[in-house]
Amino acid sequence: MIMVRDRNFYTRVFLLAASLALQNVITFSVNLADNIMVGQLGELALSGAYVGNQLHAILHMLVLGLSGSLMILGAQYWGTGKRESVKTIVGIALKLGLGAGSVLLFITLVDPTGVLRLFTDEPAVIAEAEKYLVVIRFSYIFFCVTQILVASMRCVETVRIGMYLSIMTFVINVSLNWILIFGNLGAPALGLQGAAIATLVARIVETVVVTVYVRFVDKKLLLRFRELIRTDITLLKRYFRYGFPVILGDIFWGINLAVQGAIMGRLGATALASVSIANVVFSILSVAVFGTTGATAIIIGQTVGSGDYDRVREYARTLQVLFLAVGLLSGLIVFGSTFVVGYVYDLEPETLAMTQRFLRVLSIMIVGTSYQVSCLVGIVRAGGATHFVLVNDLIFIWGFVIPSALVAAFVFHASPVIVFAFLKSDQILKCAVAVYTVNRFRWMKNLTLDKTTTKNPHPSRMGFFRRSEKIKDSDWDATVTRHAILDRLTDEEVNRLRALAEQFLRKKQIRVHDGVPVDDTVRPTIAALACLPVLNLDLSWYSGWATVLVVPEDYETDVTEVDDAGVVHEGTDFAAGEYAPLGLIILSLPDVLESGRETGFNVVIHEAAHVIDACNGSLDGAPPLHRGMDAARWTATFTSAYSDLQRRVGPAARRRGRRRGVPSVFDPYAAEAPEEFFAVASELFFERPERLRKEYPDVYDELSLFYRQDPTARHNSPPGTTKQSRPTRGGEASR
Repeated sequence: MIMVRDRNFYTRVFLLAASLALQNVITFSVNLADNIMVGQLGELALSGAYVGNQLHAILHMLVLGLSGSLMILGAQYWGTGKRESVKTIVGIALKLGLGAGSVLLFITLVDPTGVLRLFTDEPAVIAEAEKYLVVIRFSYIFFCVTQILVASMRCVETVRIGMYLSIMTFVINVSLNWILIFGNLGAPALGLQGAAIATLVARIVETVVVTVYVRFVDKKLLLRFRELIRTDITLLKRYFRYGFPVILGDIFWGINLAVQGAIMGRLGATALASVSIANVVFSILSVAVFGTTGATAIIIGQTVGSGDYDRVREYARTLQVLFLAVGLLSGLIVFGSTFVVGYVYDLEPETLAMTQRFLRVLSIMIVGTSYQVSCLVGIVRAGGATHFVLVNDLIFIWGFVIPSALVAAFVFHASPVIVFAFLKSDQILKCAVAVYTVNRFRWMKNLTLDKTTTKNPHPSRMGFFRRSEKIKDSDWDATVTRHAILDRLTDEEVNRLRALAEQFLRKKQIRVHDGVPVDDTVRPTIAALACLPVLNLDLSWYSGWATVLVVPEDYETDVTEVDDAGVVHEGTDFAAGEYAPLGLIILSLPDVLESGRETGFNVVIHEAAHVIDACNGSLDGAPPLHRGMDAARWTATFTSAYSDLQRRVGPAARRRGRRRGVPSVFDPYAAEAPEEFFAVASELFFERPERLRKEYPDVYDELSLFYRQDPTARHNSPPGTTKQSRPTRGGEASR
């Protein structure tokens, strides 16, 4: 079977791809607006802007590499709860980015004309480009800072700031272009230099905004500038070990684009103007391709990290079909743009005709781009083979693409369209490599593990439980007997729970922290308690859960609180468990063993409820409901109960540690946030259902419909009593 049947998978791909594509649309729209407005000054100005931006294109690729490396390591460290390590990695990337921006700024200050001669030998184009470069070069440092800080926010799943910055940049840039290029509102008409000033101002403003956001608004990473200057040799080595192939690959790709620009720049001003327009239009219309690539990288990376290699193979096969579909659709759209480009740009007939021919070439190449880029970057590189894309690009670009284009242009004096086709030919040629490489599946490598453990996809040493073996009868019987909420299940329910628990153990990693004393019942205990909420659902609700980390005791964690006066207080607290990014659940072993004893406390179910809650993309106490459930009633019920609990416990009753045996059926921690109310209510639903039903009967009824279980019926009989199975409640299993 090639295609995945889980609808949640397709929803996840679509939402991620759409979000990334939309942000790219806004970003590329800035370039399009620049292109259109500068194009009204004439083809010479358009060519000058294109050449003047070539050095920035190289810097852009370098910063993409730095950001990509930051996100690979930063997201994984954030997933383990190591905030300080994430901050150090951000500092490493920021220092490298500032260094690169400063070097390019210095070069353009020393010899701007010499730099421009690398990309064209047309004196008129060089003179026009220099007007642009002498201003735009000061944006290099601001650009580096902004991109690195935005990447740091993505590590902690704060993505909206990037969207807001893109919108703000678009508005500022377009507005200032209109004023400064054409001399509106009484401003001087500065032409191409006005476009450069507009871009510089937009870069400065976005840097100021993101810096203020990171320092004063963000409550996750809590970056402080003094923390960005510290250095950790171990993290620096890991950054280059895993990130260097990514950085180097993006640098060489930037050089490739610059060389391609230099080749086209020597084919005349008409070719330069045409390729500039075609590239901008292509960037706008190919956002679905690169959005799909980004979504694929996230999904494949997380799944490889979870160790579920069977699912990785299933996803990879399905995604290849999606890549082709996206490529074909994008190709049709690019081809259709050839009929409207003349209405957008005011071009000479010769330039328009050449632009249309370039776009026809790109309409074919984009099909290959969609498949091979998504396969090699989204699957192979994200799956662990970070060096492969670098080597593959070097072979194709410098072994065939550039040499063939040079020969076509300067030996055979071929037309610019033929040269352009050679420059883009790797997009089709790499497809053969992509098909072969992806479907061999030798690229799967968990980068979070040491070299000694990554060789074995199912390690049993180095702090791992063996994942392939079944639960022994004696261990399972001991697990059920020790935990009253399990011992009340019917024989049929116990058998189904065991099958589900074994499936859970095959799909999830369970890792133990140094010093954790474990016996043979810890693993089935975690699995059984985790699977109880989904006993009448299925494990797809835990698709975002990859790893369980068991620690020896309640652990110290950073907390940030805002009091009634709006003052932010930072401190520490002790936690029994935590739902962290990238599918990690941290559990304290003593609290795991204390769970399931009908005390009202169950750390495993609490964190499992957070995973279920997050299935719709956010932690808000409102998981995706089954078909037939009333969303309005759910919202009204939980909002009313949560408000009542907040009123009853009051601000002074906020917990400072995990307490047991509080007078109310609810631990006051449930009043911290709606998502905590849902998680604590889920604990009580299975641990003390009668008390929950008495205090908040409507909440109990909604949870009974959602989980398709009625624990109060089980509590009518003592533990260990076998009862006849009851029909489940609720509608059809769908989300």
